[in-house]
Amino acid sequence: MAITFIRWKPLITTTIVMYILVLLFWAIYQPIATILLISILCLWSRVPAMVSWFTKDTDVIDFFTVFIALNVGGLWGGVFAWTVFMFSRFFGPVEDFEYTIKDANAFFIGGLLTPFFFTITGGNLLLTIYFFTIFGRYAVYLFQDLVFTPAKIILDAGLILVGIPIAYFSNTFLVTAFGDTLNDIFRTGMKVNIGLFLTVTGLVLFFFIITRFIEKGEQKIQSKVKYEKALKPHFIQEPHEVFFSYFNLDHLPALITGSFRYFKLKLFLVTFSLMAAAFIYYEYVPKWYEVIFLVFILFIAINILVYLSYLLLGKDEAKQNMK
Repeated sequence: MAITFIRWKPLITTTIVMYILVLLFWAIYQPIATILLISILCLWSRVPAMVSWFTKDTDVIDFFTVFIALNVGGLWGGVFAWTVFMFSRFFGPVEDFEYTIKDANAFFIGGLLTPFFFTITGGNLLLTIYFFTIFGRYAVYLFQDLVFTPAKIILDAGLILVGIPIAYFSNTFLVTAFGDTLNDIFRTGMKVNIGLFLTVTGLVLFFFIITRFIEKGEQKIQSKVKYEKALKPHFIQEPHEVFFSYFNLDHLPALITGSFRYFKLKLFLVTFSLMAAAFIYYEYVPKWYEVIFLVFILFIAINILVYLSYLLLGKDEAKQNMK
């Protein structure tokens, strides 16, 4: 029986209900509609993070927590982050509950400290998010490890080291590409516009597709691990063996290890990341519709590339020589 990584039916039902509430409050009181839209996006950004340990930094909760903390108040930013973390856990039954609680608490403390970070950085939004990530998220998380689960501190520190580059590039891109737009939304009374609505909906679909790919890969890995455990006797590992075995290439998700099934997705993610880095380097801030257009063009270009490889090499040969 396959492991249930995500409770899809309750998640989709909840999303539909939240969208209905967005449309209702769009006509009655737009600030609530805006918060609901942000909540939908943050909830779905948590979905791939609940499937695998290697996708924990894919969520955008930190980005929106900082904005809410700066525009509404640190307490409200912390409450928002804590609520989204704990609520989303209902849809991801396999996620370590200790991790959920510790990360939710870390985000809450980070939200409280955000106005202070903003002050000491001289009002620099990007530096504020960096401070939030390093001190408000990672440092508080490791402190909880030290107090409550000291046996996990080495493993968690290793995972944080892996996550820091992801958090750096994602936060830099988000602030550069969407910081001014989000600031305008808060400054104009948190009014909903069609651009925000379509962007959130597009990103929800993106997170859905990404999660389905990762989920299938993780199910294959779990099935393989169960089979190996059934054949081999169980030995108690030393702490350092547990740590290093976690990074064993044989147990990495199929998304990372090179399955042709995910070639298009990996090529898309790598190319998009390079484009984002180029935008940041040249200090170019694309509009939301430009981002959607680039994604569309990139999708077409990748499919053409794969089609040409089939045409020139043959399908079986192409699958074996994608590098």
